[in-house]
Amino acid sequence: MKRDSIIFDLDGTLWDASETVVRAFKDSIQAIGFDINLTSQTVRDFSGMKMDDIFTQYFSFVPKGKLHEFETIYAEKESQYLQQFGGELFPNVKETLEKLVGNYQLFIVSNCMKGYI
Repeated sequence: MKRDSIIFDLDGTLWDASETVVRAFKDSIQAIGFDINLTSQTVRDFSGMKMDDIFTQYFSFVPKGKLHEFETIYAEKESQYLQQFGGELFPNVKETLEKLVGNYQLFIVSNCMKGYI
């Protein structure tokens, strides 16, 4: 069977947007009156997890009454910051995709929030 398509995951495969995501999380948590020491490595560690699980595991200090506000602010900031700052392509990604596009249909999948891609 001849393959005609390739599907790539985005985060951790094609690019690293962890710096942008850190900024979105920090600004969102500060907007509701808290602070967090969050690193790019921590974001890479939870990349691929469901947002509900991320909020539960890493932001459990946020009071339940503020959680929806935090999630809403974060979704807006992440979308805005990704459009503004994007992520960093991994080495050789651009060249590799340029070679593949002549022979394959290329697709991106992700379990990210709406507006991420």
